[in-house]
Amino acid sequence: LMATEAEQLGLGTQARKENIHLLSQADGRRLQAAEALIGRVESGEAEQPRLDSTQRAAWVAALHQHPAVRNAWCVSTSIVWDNKRAYAGQVLIVRLAPDAMTAMSFTEDQCAEQIELALSRVVDADVVVCVRTSFTTEGLPPTMQHRLDSLPESVLL
Repeated sequence: LMATEAEQLGLGTQARKENIHLLSQADGRRLQAAEALIGRVESGEAEQPRLDSTQRAAWVAALHQHPAVRNAWCVSTSIVWDNKRAYAGQVLIVRLAPDAMTAMSFTEDQCAEQIELALSRVVDADVVVCVRTSFTTEGLPPTMQHRLDSLPESVLL
């Protein structure tokens, strides 16, 4: 987006390269933050989801439409990165049916990306939306399962 805007503004080649570099760095930090947020949830560090009723309804409706999604929970957590940046996250824990994924010719990563893209449009831009998937044929980590069980409002499906 920054590169496209730089071109539309008539910025030179060097400015465009700099914009692309900055965007790449920001994307990398956001990806690392998402991994850290998921790690916190896996270790049981999660709170009630911070979704208003409209956001929650949109997420539930979207998840109901996905043929591979069988169970879903949403929790909130946050991290401070490099003592400089704070990231608030909505972490979606999704259990996928392998047979449904096979029927769609989708991988687990493709399902996660599809869900994340759809749901990230519903929350504020400064909130990191990340999806942690597992198959219905496997359980969740015990610490995470225990925390989800203690947060009934986290259940979406």
